[in-house]
Amino acid sequence: MKLRTIHRTQLSVEALESRDCPSTYSIVDLLLPTGATNSTALGLNDSALVVGRASVSGFSQPAVWQVGAGPTAAGTLLPPVDGGVGRGDAFDVNNSGMIAGTSILVDGFPHAVVWTGSGAAYAAHDLGVLAGFGESGANALSNADTAGRTWVAGISRTASSEHATLWHVDAAGSVLATVDLEPSLAISNARDVRLVDPSPTSGDEYLLVAGEVQLPGVKPAVVWKLNLSGGVLNRTDLGTLGGAYSAGWAVNSAGHVAGQSLPASGWARAFLHRDGVMSNLGSLTNGHSQATALNDSDIVVGACDIFSKTGAYQGSKAFVWQDGVMRDLQQQLGTKDKANWSALFSANDVNAVGQIVGGGRVGKGNAAQGHAFLMTPAALHASALGTQPATAALSADQARKLVAEASARWQPAGADISDLSNLDIRIADLGGTTLGLASGH
Repeated sequence: MKLRTIHRTQLSVEALESRDCPSTYSIVDLLLPTGATNSTALGLNDSALVVGRASVSGFSQPAVWQVGAGPTAAGTLLPPVDGGVGRGDAFDVNNSGMIAGTSILVDGFPHAVVWTGSGAAYAAHDLGVLAGFGESGANALSNADTAGRTWVAGISRTASSEHATLWHVDAAGSVLATVDLEPSLAISNARDVRLVDPSPTSGDEYLLVAGEVQLPGVKPAVVWKLNLSGGVLNRTDLGTLGGAYSAGWAVNSAGHVAGQSLPASGWARAFLHRDGVMSNLGSLTNGHSQATALNDSDIVVGACDIFSKTGAYQGSKAFVWQDGVMRDLQQQLGTKDKANWSALFSANDVNAVGQIVGGGRVGKGNAAQGHAFLMTPAALHASALGTQPATAALSADQARKLVAEASARWQPAGADISDLSNLDIRIADLGGTTLGLASGH
């Protein structure tokens, strides 16, 4: 693809005249919070607010990173719930900045929590457990509805049972309702939740929740569809790749699900389920593969395990899967970044614009550490940050006019412009010097 830029006064734009855009990613080192020895990023929103875990004194603690203009961004530890001991994980963050995860109470039991706030002023809110259960955990949360309310997906546990659980919370983190998705089953899990608004018509929104349930002889991945009161409308069993197990880790707005399943024989494999078919995504290695997230463009991310000839676990490789091809994520870095990051172990989330977070090893020899990362697809960058405050914001209407102008120029040159009318144009703060990027097709 060729890009041509127009230079205006007071703008400093990287020259891309007659230059091929590489199919690679840039990477931001998400620096360790104070006192931490390693970290992993587990979730992000569309504004690249990143959450995850950091190891402090041998214990996992929830952390958040706000990516700025530079090549690195330092993390901040999130506070525990009242009476907690400061241990836990932050698994997901929505576009309102609410964070979901798990925090360990002073009695040692984990509880699902959400964090509200920003910067250094976060507050933790205990979501509690289903009646009769002793512990819980939050795996994901939806974007907020027009009233600021959010759905949180997770699990409540006893010594002998696990129940898929949804919490409905307001913008302040207070619980409005708690829903047991499968009260008649001993084992179920809710791993992801998506608020779907299929049209501008008010009142037609619904929820999709991905997870798995234990049925006689098989534990299949499933998708629940719910109304906005938390009532289950239906449950769709997605089957397996031929074995007795599958798990749905992520669901997008189209109802496509990514996860992991056992084939009839061999290692577990990452899958993508869409249009009624579960597809085996394969593996980069000789071991298991696991899909952990996908976006609305069906970009799937995850990890593949590496085993020795004797069967010993030796590590893992992060992958990105798109348009039928699984790629080693570390090999998508530029030469300098590839030398600095000796391995990318896991890719744990991908946002609407194709940015990916996970964990890897940065540095060399004794100085090497496990760090969280944020990767961004090849993009158009300014050569420097602006020095003057913005006087106006780019609008979607202005962006559509740019597409119309591009079409008018490309068509006489023989370009096929038939797909340009279907472009999904979004205006967002991508952070740093990034001016724009393309994702999907």
